[in-house]
Parts: sequence; structure tokens; C-alpha cells
Amino acid sequence: VPLFVDNEDATSGHHKPTLHICKKTQQVTTSPPVKTTSTQPTTGGKPTATTVKQWYQRRVRASTTTPSTTSSTTTPSTTSSTTTPSTTSSTTTPTTSSSTSTTQAPQPKKCTKPVNGSRDVVPLSSLIKSAVFTEGYSGYENLDELIIGRTSTNPLRLSGLVFDLAEYSSRPLVEQVVVYESYLVLTVKPESEGTDEWKAQVTELYPLDRSFGNVITSTGQLTSEQNLGDKTGEFDPLNKEPTYDRGMSADFTETIREWISPYDSSDNKVNYGVALVNKYTDGSSEGTSAKDIRYYSFTNDSDVTEFIPYIDICYKIVDVPVCNETADFYEKTVEVTATTLLVHNDDKGYNNESLTIGKDVDGNVYRTVINFDVSSVIGSNFKYVEVNDGWIKLNYLKPSSTDNIRNGTFSFSVYKITTEWNEDTVSWDDIKTNYNSQPIGEAVVSEDQVGGTAIWINIADTLIDWAENGVTDNYGFVLIADDESTAGSVPLFVDNEDATSGHHKPTLHICKKTQQVTTSPPVKTTSTQPTTGGKPTATTVPPGSLPKCSTQTVIPTEKITIVHNDTICVSVEPIVIKYCYEYAACERSQTRDDHGNIITTCKCCLPTMRTETESFDCFGVIQDIEIQKIQYCSCTECDEGNLYEYVNKRSTSDLERRSVDSAGDLSPLKSNRLL
Repeated sequence: VPLFVDNEDATSGHHKPTLHICKKTQQVTTSPPVKTTSTQPTTGGKPTATTVKQWYQRRVRASTTTPSTTSSTTTPSTTSSTTTPSTTSSTTTPTTSSSTSTTQAPQPKKCTKPVNGSRDVVPLSSLIKSAVFTEGYSGYENLDELIIGRTSTNPLRLSGLVFDLAEYSSRPLVEQVVVYESYLVLTVKPESEGTDEWKAQVTELYPLDRSFGNVITSTGQLTSEQNLGDKTGEFDPLNKEPTYDRGMSADFTETIREWISPYDSSDNKVNYGVALVNKYTDGSSEGTSAKDIRYYSFTNDSDVTEFIPYIDICYKIVDVPVCNETADFYEKTVEVTATTLLVHNDDKGYNNESLTIGKDVDGNVYRTVINFDVSSVIGSNFKYVEVNDGWIKLNYLKPSSTDNIRNGTFSFSVYKITTEWNEDTVSWDDIKTNYNSQPIGEAVVSEDQVGGTAIWINIADTLIDWAENGVTDNYGFVLIADDESTAGSVPLFVDNEDATSGHHKPTLHICKKTQQVTTSPPVKTTSTQPTTGGKPTATTVPPGSLPKCSTQTVIPTEKITIVHNDTICVSVEPIVIKYCYEYAACERSQTRDDHGNIITTCKCCLPTMRTETESFDCFGVIQDIEIQKIQYCSCTECDEGNLYEYVNKRSTSDLERRSVDSAGDLSPLKSNRLL
């Protein structure tokens, strides 16, 4: 006999019996509504945190409850309904054929907040945008609904959404956002258009590879790879034509990681938005006519603001090691030269394989050997180089198996190898005992480690020793799990031959400063040889703990005007403008090296630029134009070509010009670099 779930079964995945009723909500006539104060923004701007919370609560209520009024007396019958207003109470007299049960609409999925992480709801803002693109028609439309599909009366359409994710993608250098899970939530409208029959269809997600103004809408090109990246998600199929406002969710994790890289912020792609594209479930081509799908977009209509699209995002903010540029230590990256995977009781090593360590579920024990050529950074003249920090950076891929996942963290250590080896011939036995017994670095892979993230292993002591005493024993490193006896899933890392997009080979990062020697006044010398063999020392100690040079943001954020091809253009949306701010004077000095040669150092607080594309209105023509923006600011060698205006720390409002007296005449000063 068949077995069914009962009403007390609490087993995960078991569902108690339910009754489903198709019900039409009664209309209630009341006296003129009382005027209330709206909590919605009047300008259409991005809601505040309080407004977002209220908006989100209203959205949840809207999808789980049936609207009613506070004062009504209803007497339904089998054929008709009459309503009499009341001032304080509601009385319902049901007949034998009526029911008071309420149908609960399907709920959009919610992401699960990671341990020590956060969960945010990011609604679509009018300050960003949505758009509808139509095949064969140039440009796009800003509508209060998203339309996808083809009908007998309209060409093929797709819609685009752009969310403001700057808070997550543009973090300080010492922080990075790692997205664990995310969902895009839309509300489908019961207003499909078209004279054709409904066809079951699904809405797919594709990151846009170009800005709205550059989307190619020529026939046959709208959904081509010229506009779209690879598919990153989809909503549940709509097998029947929508008949009510229904919230729907699609996994947005892979999409959002295109713009917020889990590995490194420098790997973030430009957020041009996501495209919504329809696909018929029976395999019909996109050119087949049927009724279209329509979703709510951004609107200032207070009656439907709870239906605007939003992203549910669960994430952690992780610390990122950086060099102390305040003390003039700058990061130098060294590429890997060799990696080999070693297997216990195997007489050979393996190249072009994902790197790993530890004992896997099949009982195989692995170690990894790795090497970097540091001569280009530390060099042979080690006594003129100072190093104070450094780390190996690995790109974690995933666990080797979903079975027997270890509880807690997976820890491993790094040891210095004491003998030469060749990546093509090295085996387990070659390195078995040929490494120092004391580890030089340690790291852990957490139980919930996200695939694609970075693992940093600090080996500062070894790099400092090489800088002070010379690189005489660089035979590379061996990575060994702290527990090689317990079988289970083991972590996989990218090797040095992996060319897969989004995969990053191992790198070594060294915080290096070239020493300067100062004498005041200069001492007259008669020999070009140094008089002492001592190591040069730094002349000054950096004041305080604040960075000497950093970025500031112009407030308020406004639209900007540029001249493009002799035409004045105004940005379609406000653009964040940054400038370089000098908290303390960058280094300016004259010194002598060990040979008596004068070294002049003149550093200014200068920007490093990056190119981004923004949409501009050039007398009615919308164009996407590349502009230069400040990525970050640092103390950099200054010359006549890169001096700039900056905000003097003693001034509260004025942009002042500044020159460097000790550097002589470095005029003319160039224009202010504000972007």
C-alpha cells in the first residue's frame, strides 16, 4: 500500500498534507481613505536602510497574505456578494459552500548567512537603471516593466538590469567581499501580451558584456555573444500563463561573482548588468511567436514598490594582506616557476594536475612542491634591499570530494626544501626527508571555504633572511597537511600550468623597500668605494599610523560634463569622483649611497588610473564613452608631467596648488585629476 506524510512528520524534505483553494478576494467599499505619510522616497533615489527594511517586509507580506480592510461586514452567498462598511469590526457569515482558508503564494528563495557573515537585500534603484531592448530598433527603453520574448505583433525583446554593487566591489585594499550565496528576485506580472497561445518558457540570466548604450540590436544579434557572456543562471519555468503577481527567484551567485571576484578585487569585471532572455522549454527557437513574459521593474508607484527587483546577497568580509606603503614598502609579485604534485608510494610526480595535500577518501596521500625565482626582486645586492613581509598566494578551487567533508578547518604547513629538484622527474622519495623540520608558514582552509578564493601563507621570516643574508638556499617549498593519517576530502588548488579563465596560478608577494642613506651635510669623499660594509639604514620614521596618501570622494555625487569629439556631453547618471589627499608629506630628500653619489628623492601623492565606460547624453545622442577614473593613490616619484592639485590637509574646503620646494622648479602645475 502507498505511504504518505502525516501532519506530525518533521523530517526534512517531507511535506504535510495541504489544501489548495483558488479564491478571488472580495472587494470592499469604504469611506474616503485617510491621508497618510508615505515612507517611500519622493525623488526616486535609492531607499535608505530603514526604508529598504520596510520595503522588504511589505514585499514578504504581499506574497503571503490576502489584502483586507480593517472595517467591513461581509455576507457571501453562492452567487453574489454584498459588503456593508463598518467602523470598528469585521463580521463574516459563511455559507455551507464557502471557506475562509487563504492560499500562500510560492516564496522566493533566501540565501543563508554564513557564520560571521552578513546578509543584505539590494533593491533596484532609479539611480542605476533597467532597460528593454527590441530587435531591429536601436537604443533601449526605460520602462516600469521588464519584457522578454517575441509576439506576433512585436519583435524579439530582452531586458537588462544593473544593480549598484559598489559597496561590495570597491572595498579598501585591506578588505575583500566573498559572496557565499545570492538570489535575484523578480515579480512576474499577470499581464502577458500577444495574440498567440502561451508557450511554456524559462527566463535565463546572462551577464552583459557591454553597456546599455552599446548593446547591438540588429536582427539576429540581440542575444548573440557580442552582447552576452556565458549563461550564469535561470528562473523556474513558467509552464502556464501567469494569473497573479508571483515572486520568483534565480540563483545569482555565479553572476554576481563576475563583478565581485572571490579571488581578488583586481579580477572584478565591469558591471554592465545582467540580461533576461527567454527560452521555450519545448526547444522552439527564440524567433517563435508566443505571449511574452513581463516582470515589474523600478517604479515610484507606491502601490507596487514592494514588487521592484532585488538581490538577496550573503557574504563575508575577509582581511587581505597588504604591504605597509606608509613606511614605503611596496608589493612585488613573483610568478611561480614550477609546481609538482607528489603521491606517497608513487615513483613519479604529476604536472598539469590540481595541487593538493593530505589523505583523500581513497587513502592516497599527497604533498605539493613549489618554487619561485626571487632574484628579480631581492637580487644579488641583498644588502641594499629591505624586506619586512611576504606571502604565498594560492587559488583554492574546491574540495576533492563531496563525501566525507571534514568538520572544522583543514590545516597545512610550508617547509623549505634543502635539495635541488626538477618538476619533470621529482618524486615523493626525492623530497621525503629533504626539507627543514620546522615550518616557515601555516595556513588553513575553512569548512565553508568558497571555491575561487585566495589562501595566503605568510613566509615573512624566510624572505627577510634572504634579503639580509643572500639567497643561497632557495630550493623551493613543500606543502604538507598537518594530519596525513585521517582520510577525507582534501582541498584542490590551481597549478602552474592551468590556463582556465578565472583560475590563478600560485604567486609570491614580497614587501620590499630599497634603502636610502642620508648624510647632513654631505661628507666630502675621495674614493668611489664605500668606507664601511654596513647595511644602509632608513633616514626617517613615518609619522603616525595614517597613510600618507589616500583617496577621498567628492560629495555630493553629481552628473559630470565632458567634451567628446568637440561636443559637450553630460553623464546620464551621477558619477563618483575621487581625488588624492595627502595626509602627511610624501618623501622628499637628498641622500648619498655607499659610493658617495647623491640620490634625490621626490615623491608626490599621485593617482593610479583605470579606464571605465559611462553613458553620456551628447545633445540627445546617448553614447558610451571611456573616461579615466582614480583607482587608488600612493606616494610616487613626481616630475613635471604628473604634478597635480590636491586638498591641503590644513584647508577645509579649497583645492590648493602645491609644488615641491626641494625639487627645484617643477612648474607648470598640471590640471586637477579629479576622476
